[in-house]
Amino acid sequence: MKKSRKLICRDFLGTTAAAAASPLFSDRWWGGESPGTFLKAAPVNQTIRLGGVALRAGKNVDYDPEKVKIPNVPEANEFLTRTYKKGWEL
Repeated sequence: MKKSRKLICRDFLGTTAAAAASPLFSDRWWGGESPGTFLKAAPVNQTIRLGGVALRAGKNVDYDPEKVKIPNVPEANEFLTRTYKKGWEL
């Protein structure tokens, strides 16, 4: 039976998050918390992506993570998301 993209993605993310959170996984391989944990990777990824948004906007941006908006450069907000082609929506 063929799985949908959403189901495969959900399975992968759930499995990966469960493995990363498992003390057996971390202790066995790293002797503690993994240096590449998702908890550390998420803020780094967000910073890099916001750098790309600032470059595209051509201005310094102030990001409000609670509202997921850039209040000082409203036109830069369009770079925070994308429009997916039909059939590729998330």
